[in-house]
Amino acid sequence: MNTPGHVKLLISVRNVEEAVEALEGGADIIDVKDISHGSLGLPRYGVVREVALKIGGAREKSVPIGDLERRDSAIGYVAQVIEGLGYDYLKVGLKTNSTEEGLGIVREVMDSISGKGERLCWLVMPIINYITYYRQWT
Repeated sequence: MNTPGHVKLLISVRNVEEAVEALEGGADIIDVKDISHGSLGLPRYGVVREVALKIGGAREKSVPIGDLERRDSAIGYVAQVIEGLGYDYLKVGLKTNSTEEGLGIVREVMDSISGKGERLCWLVMPIINYITYYRQWT
């Protein structure tokens, strides 16, 4: 369903039950997140895994890895797990005003998944409070 001019419907869900409802309701992309941990809150692994197993390839799936403030090697592990579960989109929130930290976070993701899976698309999303960082970076 990736035809030019086609607008896709993304529905954010918190658990597998909501993911099934989104699938039945016609979602093109099922976005698994835990907003109690921020706008791009990383959901529990069990939820991410359950949704991946239940939805499979029936729809595109996305998951955020959090509103990140600094580089951490755990970011790479999380990105690899998400890729291994068959997710189509990985969202990375940058919650920092530091160019060095922001680039470090991006490098950690790139070093973990680049060239290993052409399927996974990842998006860097500046958190709205940190838009000055985004303007400096672009």
